[in-house]
Amino acid sequence: VLLLVSTSLFVLQYLNPAELIAKTAFGERKEITLPDGSVVTLNGNSTLRYFADWSEEETRVVQLQGEAYFKVEKKEALNTKFQVLTKDLTVEILGTVFNVNTRLERTRVFLEEGKVKLNLDDQTSSEIFLEPGEVVSFSAKRKLLLSPQKIANELEVSLSLIHI
Repeated sequence: VLLLVSTSLFVLQYLNPAELIAKTAFGERKEITLPDGSVVTLNGNSTLRYFADWSEEETRVVQLQGEAYFKVEKKEALNTKFQVLTKDLTVEILGTVFNVNTRLERTRVFLEEGKVKLNLDDQTSSEIFLEPGEVVSFSAKRKLLLSPQKIANELEVSLSLIHI
């Protein structure tokens, strides 16, 4: 019986890799290196969930609550996707450097380099693509999506966005 239980636990752990959770306290920042070499700077009072082991063939997925700045390791030869899941939308990365802020009742995405595609989780509308220097905001409470706006740099995002 003990051998059967041990074998079962080993098989379950092998088939379902461990989920890692990174958290920051208020005012704290933490740099995390993901299994593929991508680097995430997790801002204060935020949580990032991801699996400890990523296969080279599968989509790389992280779940975010709060705010994080991503520098995604390109995997063009393998054609693998990188996705950030928030409570409101899915950010599919076609580029490399971007910021996702999912606080209060809105989600904002700013693209610094490359290209991203956004899919709203509760709508069947078409996908939204961002170009470098653009930011988009979505309010889940009000079901309001602001069109992408051109912003000079990431520091201007919090100063120049219309609050929705």
